[in-house]
Amino acid sequence: MSWAGRYPPERLVGRDPAWAGRYAEREAGLVEGLGETWQVEHVGSTSVPGLCAKPVIDLALRVPEEEPSGCWEAFTALGWTRPEPLGDHAAAFLLGPDGVRRAVAHLYSAEAWPDAPVR
Repeated sequence: MSWAGRYPPERLVGRDPAWAGRYAEREAGLVEGLGETWQVEHVGSTSVPGLCAKPVIDLALRVPEEEPSGCWEAFTALGWTRPEPLGDHAAAFLLGPDGVRRAVAHLYSAEAWPDAPVR
């Protein structure tokens, strides 16, 4: 699939009040599946009230210092792709049945994100 085909055909849409709920569902699933030591935040254009955005939810995740054993298997079992390194962080994707991205997880090490509060 081409790069352009990995995103919804709507490149930029008006604010959708459902984005906050979609984020909350993703966050809850990740914390339940990975554990409460993972910090998850809604980032990107869908997190800004009133802003037009691509209809893909962006999440930032802080990988705990003591990375839980089997976390990557748990991550993929939740439906996300295995994280791909991207310089100072990694990205994983939640794809729809059509292969189009529904969400992007940007994963940062505890070292790269040192000031995150623990739940």
